[in-house]
Formats: sequence, structure tokens, C-alpha cells
Amino acid sequence: MSDPKRVRLSDSDDCGDRGGDNSTGESNGTGRAQKFSAEFALLAQNTVVLPSGIGSISALATYSRDAREYGNVNAEGDMEDGAVQDLIPKIAIGTDTGYVALISDDGKATVLEHSGNPAIQRLLVTKSTSGSTALSKDALVPDVISGDSDGRVTVFTMGRMISRVTLSAPVSAIAFDENPNTPRSFIVGDMSGTVTAGHTQGILWRAQTDTSISESSRLNKNGIRDPGITSVCAVRFTDDHGMLTSYVLTATENNHIQLLSRGFPVLTVPVSAQCSCMCTGVFYLQKKPASHKLATQAIIGDDAGWLHVLDSFKMTPFAQVDYPVTSVVAIPLRAFVNQDGPDVVVCATRSNMLYVLHAKRIVGTYAADFWPAAMEVYIPASSEMSPTILIAENKVVGNQNAVCLLHKISLSLSESNKE
Repeated sequence: MSDPKRVRLSDSDDCGDRGGDNSTGESNGTGRAQKFSAEFALLAQNTVVLPSGIGSISALATYSRDAREYGNVNAEGDMEDGAVQDLIPKIAIGTDTGYVALISDDGKATVLEHSGNPAIQRLLVTKSTSGSTALSKDALVPDVISGDSDGRVTVFTMGRMISRVTLSAPVSAIAFDENPNTPRSFIVGDMSGTVTAGHTQGILWRAQTDTSISESSRLNKNGIRDPGITSVCAVRFTDDHGMLTSYVLTATENNHIQLLSRGFPVLTVPVSAQCSCMCTGVFYLQKKPASHKLATQAIIGDDAGWLHVLDSFKMTPFAQVDYPVTSVVAIPLRAFVNQDGPDVVVCATRSNMLYVLHAKRIVGTYAADFWPAAMEVYIPASSEMSPTILIAENKVVGNQNAVCLLHKISLSLSESNKE
């Protein structure tokens, strides 16, 4: 049974703007006016059918590579202009049978791990850390980091497993770190409430969140223990003294967001509903010194359908959608138009609905014929191509095994008004 639609708040409610003119990107009087107003169109493209017998898709991640990273491939396999984009696997999938693969535009799968392993819970895809200077096709293969139901965190480089560590509980969240002192590091949250920061060579630090919560209070109404950590992300905030500092945000099942600095708790922010997803971006543009241009914000989606923005220790309502938010992705505005502005937000929900938001306003929706198992966004390096939303479908026909499908949806401007 689907969740009932959430009652939307009126524009007069004291919880942030819900509609009206989208010509500004203001944050309750603190933002800078954005001379941009647009609606977005979501158009179904092609569907990729994945190999049979791999189980059901349980995790999805994409890799958006900067065009400046490309070189040139000749007939001998060295890089050249043209088909380089097609050579790069942009999508990673994980399934409930432990299958992990990179998927290219033509649907070809590069298998990293075969079925018969613990279920994949979370995935990350990033630029290869192989250190290879050869401009070969292998150098184009991105790194993949997977977390599974046995608590194993595995790093694949150039299509091969190079490291694996086992945590004390199943992995429930994974994200990139924002700490400039530990490049290429990542953050992992697990079902015991432990946050682990690590990289290819090992673990940097560990921290236990919400140690005051009793074990009995972690049980849901069915007597099943909920995940200790539901989502993680990393941000860079400025403090009252103007210092830029990296923090790790963790969302827990007891409706709290915790900020950690190298594993030490700094702040706990209560929220009204369980937070299921977070991501980093810039959602309000504020007047800040040039030295603060590297500061970021976090957008947080919860089970009440709310999106909130956390910026420099302050939580601000952003918008509300009709269903519980299950995943959220930020896209720079420059992926659509040649000007700066707040990021465009795409969120999936516990329903068949996808929402696109900008400057605290819903600017596009898409109704699928199914409830997506996972959602991600691919941002092309070429400015002539529109960002693509990927949604995963596990389709069961009769008594047969699940058929895994990846549906591609183009996201583009349908209307633009620049004052």
C-alpha cells in the first residue's frame, strides 16, 4: 500500500517559501538575489537491460567526470577526442546477491564482483586512484567503493579489488569526505551507529554516535532493530571567526543529525522525522568573503517529505514534497545555464514520484510506472548534453528471476527567464 500524499503547507506557513516567484534564491533574507526563473522537463529516454541472474538492484552510483580530465585515444588505445565519453563506465550497480559491476552507455557490464556474496548496501564511484600516467582505456575505469550487509567495505581500482576491511555491522551509508587534508577518503556509517573514515590504505578514525541511546530504544514497532545510521555526508562550514572547517554529518534513526570533527561530536541537531538521505551542495547563495567560496551546505530529506538545508550550524526548511524522501542529489545550476545560482535538487520518494526543486520551489516532477529501487544522476562533461536521471527497476515476470532495468530520464530546462 502506498503512503498517503502529504498535506502541503501554504505559502503563509512559517516554514519557508513553498511557491511563488522563483526569481530569487533567497534564504529567509540572508540569500543573494538570483536572476533566474525556470521550469524543468523530465523526458524518458532509453532503458538498459542488465544481465540475467544477478539478483535485484540494491545500490546505484554514478561518476561524472570533468571534461578537463580527458586527453586524446589513438588506434593503439591511447586517448583521443571523440568516443572517449563512450569508453568511460559511468554507472556502478550492486545487487542483493553481491554482484558489483560498472555499466557503460551501451549497456556493457564490467564485472567487479560476481554473485554469491553478501548483499551490496551502498556504492561510491570516483576518479581512479591507480596513479597510472599512461593514457589508456584502463586508466579511464573509475574506482568503485562498495559496502555490504556483512560490514565489508571493498575498494576496486582499474576493475580489480585492491583492499577490503570488515566493520562490526552491516553498512548503511557511505559518502565522500570533504577534508582537504585526507584527499580521496570516504565515510562509512553502519547499523551499530559507528562512523568510520577511511581510504584505500586503511582506516583514519572511528566514532560511535548516540552512545546514550539504549539498545531497547533502537527497536522499531515490529521489534526489529533499525539502522543506527541512516545517512552520512561531509561538509565545509565557516565558524563565527571565519575559519573554514570540515565536518561529517550523520543521520540516526532517533531523529537527530550529529556533526563530527575528526570523530569528535560538535553539535547535535534534532529533527522532526527520521532522515533518510543527505547530500552536499550550495542551495542558498549568500554574500560571503572570497575566502569562503569553498564552504558547502547539506540538504537533508526525511520521512515526512521535508527537505531541510544545514548551513554553518543552522537548519532551514527548504521545501516539502508529497511522500517520504528516500534519496537526494544536487546538480550545479551551470549544468543547465551559463550562470551561477543555487544547485538544482533531484529527489526520489517512497512512491513512483521524482521531484526536481530549485530555490525552495518544485520546478518539475516525473511519475514512473514503478517504485524505483534506487536513483542517481549523471552529469555529462559536455555542456551540450543534459544531465540524466537514472532509476533502477527490479521487474519480476511470473515465477522467473528479477529482470534488472536502468531507466534513463533526461533533465533539461523547459522554460528560462533571465532578467
